[in-house]
This record gives sequence, structure tokens and C-alpha cells, in this order.
Amino acid sequence: MNKMLIGFGISAFGIVLFALTVLNIIPAETKNMKLGIVAVSWVFIIIGSVMRYKAVTKQHKEWKANHKNEMPK
Repeated sequence: MNKMLIGFGISAFGIVLFALTVLNIIPAETKNMKLGIVAVSWVFIIIGSVMRYKAVTKQHKEWKANHKNEMPK
């Protein structure tokens, strides 16, 4: 499976978890529990974003290497 797609899925899961927590759909008994869930959701968002960034830079390097050889002199 494509790493960019996996990163998008992880990031989307974090965004949904964050939204459900902020909108009080996920029950949190205490304020500390709510902050913990928000912190975990941000970890998912950041991990997914880093995975997508690494995949895009790898694709860009490959594209640049392939097109460098094809340029006319």
C-alpha cells in the first residue's frame, strides 16, 4: 500500500478523533481525560503528516532523477 495513503489515513483518523472529542461526542469524564484524547489525536495527525511529507519528497526526488536524464542538451 502506498505510504502516502497510509499517512493520509492516520492523519484523517486523528482529525476525526479530535473533532469527536471537541464536540463532546466521545464521552470524557474529566478535563484531563479530554486533554489526553486531544493530545493523542494530535500525535496521530503529526505522524500522518510526516509520513505524507516523506512520501512526497521521495516521489519528487525520483521524478527529478528521471527527468534529468531525459532533458535534451
